[in-house]
Amino acid sequence: MKELLRRDFLKLGLFTTVALGGSMSLFGNDDKETVTVLMYHDINPYSKDPYTLSPADFAAEMEWLFREGYTTLFVDEVEPFVRKGGKKGIILTFDDGYFSFLSYAYPFLSRYGFKATINVIGESVGSWRTYRINRPMLSWDEYRYLLGEGRVRLGCHSYRLHHERSGIFKLSEGELLEDLSQFQETLKRETGKISSVMAWPFGEYRQQHIESAKKVGFEYFLTSNEGYWNIEDGIDTIPRLSISYKLDLISYRQYIRGGKNDES
Repeated sequence: MKELLRRDFLKLGLFTTVALGGSMSLFGNDDKETVTVLMYHDINPYSKDPYTLSPADFAAEMEWLFREGYTTLFVDEVEPFVRKGGKKGIILTFDDGYFSFLSYAYPFLSRYGFKATINVIGESVGSWRTYRINRPMLSWDEYRYLLGEGRVRLGCHSYRLHHERSGIFKLSEGELLEDLSQFQETLKRETGKISSVMAWPFGEYRQQHIESAKKVGFEYFLTSNEGYWNIEDGIDTIPRLSISYKLDLISYRQYIRGGKNDES
């Protein structure tokens, strides 16, 4: 019964969009050089906050993407995809590394053949983080399982810098390099690979931070700046759209088409 109700809701949402004359392109103004990068955090039914989406809402969003024929990509797949004329492409990113990804997000990725990048906080792997509620984090064993399935890649959300806003601005280059090197070394030891993707803690960075991170192997830099990624702008400051409980399915479609997500 739940599956039927969810599908009926999706059909209603699709009808409403058509009735309003809305476009369903994730590329914004049909610009084939621009792609959308979505930023998720926690997917769970226990909290309602700017960093959390309910499993039901996430399921509806993924089913809508699938029904509309979208292709999920890793960041290094975007340029060849776009250059070949691909249009219905999107990047799914999950910041922090919550265990809820395995419980509530990954089943839908598997069902629809979707890919995702998890941006990991190194020191939190296998432990807990607290924001309003205690939130368990994925372990290295679980990351190895996800990597082995082939639909997940890991990015860096720092090793231990995700504690306070503006904390990164207090660091010397040596301190930043030490943290990012520790992340890469730990990732290499646990998975056999280093990461090419950096997502800045709290979305905060300066140009010198980008240059420093490149020294330890990072190539693609995800920000929390709201907007669409025009590949002509390069890979140093990739914008994303933040997805939370404030978006119902209709608002979600409007947002990724070019609307604004008001978190105030």
